[in-house]
Formats: sequence, C-alpha cells, structure tokens
Amino acid sequence: MTNKFEIGSVWKTRGGWRAVVVDKDAVFMTVWHKKSGGDLVLHYMNGMIQSNCPGDIDLIEPWVEPKVHDVWINIYPDDRSVGCDPSAFFYKTKEAANRDCTSKRIACVNVKFKEGEGL
Repeated sequence: MTNKFEIGSVWKTRGGWRAVVVDKDAVFMTVWHKKSGGDLVLHYMNGMIQSNCPGDIDLIEPWVEPKVHDVWINIYPDDRSVGCDPSAFFYKTKEAANRDCTSKRIACVNVKFKEGEGL
C-alpha cells in the first residue's frame, strides 16, 4: 500500500470491519476500529498493525457501505406436505409472497438486513 491514508478516511479491515484514520505522523497512524468497540490503535503507514505479519485489523481497502436487502418470507408449519420441516420461502415483495402462498402459511415476515450482517 502506498501512503494514501488521509485523516478522516474510512477503511475496511482484513477482518471486514470499518475503521477510520483519526491522526497520523511520519511513522504511524491512529485508527479508530469498530471491531474493538471504538478503541484507537496505532498502525504503520502501510495500513498494517504489525510490520511483517498480516492481522485482522490491517487496513486493506476503502470502506464501501454494505448493500441493504429487504425480503419477505412465507413460513409454513412442520408439515411434510409442504416440504422441509418447518418451511420458509423468500420473496422480493410482499405481493409476490402473497401470490405464491398456500392456506397452510402461518406467517409472512419482512426482514431487512445488510450484506455480511450476522456473520
């Protein structure tokens, strides 16, 4: 990595977390890490936490906000006549979920999530 870390720039770590450069001098940067609950950590100017050993909080690329997804889920009881036990089928819209449901549906749930959430 070249010295492209500007104060205020937001980066993705090797472990997938968000980090912000808050200060720097000729040798080190001070970086705020979401993973560590907001701790400030010193990094070398190449983005690494240690000079010769990759770590999960190394800065690897500019941060891009994860995409948000919105799905509707038809849920069915533990009933072999509709497939697995219990069954769930995913749709992009509530209208599509309603069109494709059967009378055995016990719930239709809307779930919003960001890519990578819960991993």
